[in-house]
Amino acid sequence: MPQDMFAKATGSIKKISLALFTPAYFAIVGLELDLIHQFDIAIFLGFLLFSSGLKIAGALGVGKLIRSSWLASVNLAIGLNARGGPGIVLATIAFGAGLISEPFFVALVLIAIVTSLVTGYWLRYTQAKGWPLLDEDKTSQQGRF
Repeated sequence: MPQDMFAKATGSIKKISLALFTPAYFAIVGLELDLIHQFDIAIFLGFLLFSSGLKIAGALGVGKLIRSSWLASVNLAIGLNARGGPGIVLATIAFGAGLISEPFFVALVLIAIVTSLVTGYWLRYTQAKGWPLLDEDKTSQQGRF
């Protein structure tokens, strides 16, 4: 098969899989959630604060270690805190394997959603204010993260 035909076929398959299978997967995960009976606010808030606190503190520390500004360090920390799709996939695998309880599974899925939303809102806010996301003078010399 010629290279251009192969690339076109691969692109078509990728579009179909992203359009059909990815939304179907997340819909199935959503159907597995029993928010009414399995949502535990203490688990949710406790793990959200604990995991986000550690991740943000670590990223802030690294940002300051590489001598970035506070704003660039905060942007890095909040950007790295987003769990998103990978967080949902890992929670689903752990729950399916019996490694975590259903209330913890619900908390992990909701934390993945909340951290992704917060990251999006924060980055839109910083751009609306006209603030730089990174220290441009340092990134042009060192390369982007």
